[in-house]
Amino acid sequence: MITIPVDTRIIGEIKSKGPICIEGHVSGKGEINGYLLLGTSCLWQGDVVAESIFIEGRIEGNIIAKKQISIASGAVINGDIFCPNILIVSGAVINGQLNMKKPEAPIQFIGQSSQTTKHTEQDKQKAIA
Repeated sequence: MITIPVDTRIIGEIKSKGPICIEGHVSGKGEINGYLLLGTSCLWQGDVVAESIFIEGRIEGNIIAKKQISIASGAVINGDIFCPNILIVSGAVINGQLNMKKPEAPIQFIGQSSQTTKHTEQDKQKAIA
């Protein structure tokens, strides 16, 4: 995991393919194709997109997580959150809207249910006959 330490300030866009931990200050957009950890001393000013995000610090911008977001008790978020799954610990501060899309049901469950129903009805007819 790449770590951006406390005394580091980054101005500009961050793109990463792997997991990254931010403890310093970032001013700009972020695109992380993996896990993103915003540590307790982190201040991120800008929008962030990542697979999964764990927030302990402060973010001033919109957040998009493709899988999930976990927000710790000391976290402060000033922006909108977009994610399918979220965990918010008591004490976290969120000033913005939460937008969650419902996970789509797997197609295979629909097919299995109808097949199971057909087999059950056939078995009942055989039992009666």
